[in-house]
Amino acid sequence: QVQPDKTVNDERPVYLLIRRVNKAEFLTETYNAVADTVFANPPDESVLVRLMLLPGQDEKVSVPKPDKADLGVYAFFVRPGEQWKLLLEKPLKSEYKIKVKYNELLEYRKGLFW
Repeated sequence: QVQPDKTVNDERPVYLLIRRVNKAEFLTETYNAVADTVFANPPDESVLVRLMLLPGQDEKVSVPKPDKADLGVYAFFVRPGEQWKLLLEKPLKSEYKIKVKYNELLEYRKGLFW
């Protein structure tokens, strides 16, 4: 579940991307490099979910569980903060609740996701 607050992205829609990653890749990738995967043609095979979030509107997202990979969650803001991306590491839980505040992603509860 993704919960954007009303002030997210200067009260504008924000793209959310969820993809298969490994931790080393996740830690070194840049905002611009990941942003290029949002609308890559042909589509990037690591991308599992591409979604537009609207300020103040919660979204429930189903993600296919990767066998051997971690998940990277990314939000593309007008002015990204330090937490524009979030790593969800193996063993993956069945549910995550992610709060999107202004220009950052915050994981605040794990539970039942798959």
